[in-house]
Amino acid sequence: MKVKLYLLISAVWMAVLCVSITAKPAALTYTIYFDQASKNSAAIKQEILHRYGELIRGLHEESEAVLLVHNLDLFMWEEDMHASWTNNELLIVIGDGKGARISGDLDPQSICLPQVKTKSLFQEWFGSE
Repeated sequence: MKVKLYLLISAVWMAVLCVSITAKPAALTYTIYFDQASKNSAAIKQEILHRYGELIRGLHEESEAVLLVHNLDLFMWEEDMHASWTNNELLIVIGDGKGARISGDLDPQSICLPQVKTKSLFQEWFGSE
């Protein structure tokens, strides 16, 4: 009976040791606090995402945050803009910052990759589209 118990415990222990665990880095996010009188929030958001895309083009995922921290001035192109970096989040305050608030993910995949229409060899052979 003891041998069966030891075999069972050993099998469970081996199963635990064989499980692979992978860690994915936390997504970088942004939050923009607009001025109360601000009217061009969509244009500013698009410009921030465009500048981020240009900044990280060709980088590995691990290097994005480092490059972003060292180039915060890139996100302060107007006099009343202030950019800071805390807890993997790009904070941008425009003017008094008491107006609207927009937040989201700084996703390099949505910025850099164009959509591709897939085509199958079987579709070509059988002429279906």
